[in-house]
Amino acid sequence: MDKVILIVPSLARGGAERIVSLISKKLSNIYKIIVVTYREREGYDVCGTHVSLNTETNGILSKIINVFKRSYRIRKLIKIERPKKVISFVGNVSPILSFKRVIPSIHNNPSYYPFSERLFLNTIYKLPNVEKIITVSNGIADNLKLEYHLKNVNVICNPIDEEDIDLKIKGNRPIEGDYIIGVGRLHRQKRFDILIKAYNNSGLKGRVKLLILGEGPLRNELQKLINSFSLESDVLLIGLQTNPYIYMKYCKYLVLTSDHEGFGNVLIEALYCGVPVISVDCNYGPNEIITNNYNGLLIHENTIEAIAEAMKKLYENQNFYTDLQKNAKQSVERFQLSNIISKWIEIIEN
Repeated sequence: MDKVILIVPSLARGGAERIVSLISKKLSNIYKIIVVTYREREGYDVCGTHVSLNTETNGILSKIINVFKRSYRIRKLIKIERPKKVISFVGNVSPILSFKRVIPSIHNNPSYYPFSERLFLNTIYKLPNVEKIITVSNGIADNLKLEYHLKNVNVICNPIDEEDIDLKIKGNRPIEGDYIIGVGRLHRQKRFDILIKAYNNSGLKGRVKLLILGEGPLRNELQKLINSFSLESDVLLIGLQTNPYIYMKYCKYLVLTSDHEGFGNVLIEALYCGVPVISVDCNYGPNEIITNNYNGLLIHENTIEAIAEAMKKLYENQNFYTDLQKNAKQSVERFQLSNIISKWIEIIEN
């Protein structure tokens, strides 16, 4: 059995970590999978051998030292295991600086990277040991090609874990009455402040609730905003949910108001659950998932007025809503896990 090494900083809950978990399970029947993490941390399960480099970061100096410490340990592991492919999921600097052949993947919008990360894109990502670069959306791929002149960039979108979703949507309705949802970390990037203000202006108060699923540093700030509009009984910050899909299944629709995305996992998950979505046309991802007026509404301006109008329209126009709802699930078939795994196999075998 050929070996494949998957590298990720940790297995804590996150997008890239979830992908590593899924890929390790689906590829373990074909390859001997070795999952390498930089630190020990509970989170997603993986199939195969788990190797921790035990390089916790405490401060800037240890962060710099650990880059080279990890590079050395990865290089040593590759020499021992002699894998067919080495694939890195974020935290790509150390694998590249091992100077062994590696395929790094990029999951976020490079325009919002700190200066050091953008500098790396202009330098070490062009080293000859970088076989290919994987991105999760065409928008990121185009950015890397045009802005950083990177070559051999491939797109493999994030998958839908149908088995997991199908199992979790069998539960009972989580809340009575109509509601709409926003899902994500309570961070400025997600712009839940705009979503709350749009809801307040939409005329939906008292008719349909807004539930926001997620945790983050802006919880207190968002709660104060909710209180300032006297929306305490209409807009609920319900925290991080282990099963967001049951909320998706029974919601009227999902709204995404982010300033930027790498892909927009919650959009494909909600559509798979059979509900339409509203999203701003941010870079990158939403316009590769949503066909406007077919499976959702794509808003070209991230403004309170535009989002409020879309929210009202999708709630009040029942015929329009039904048309979008009918198209929701079938519109994301291309993101099914089996289709995405076949693309990873093609990358490994190429």
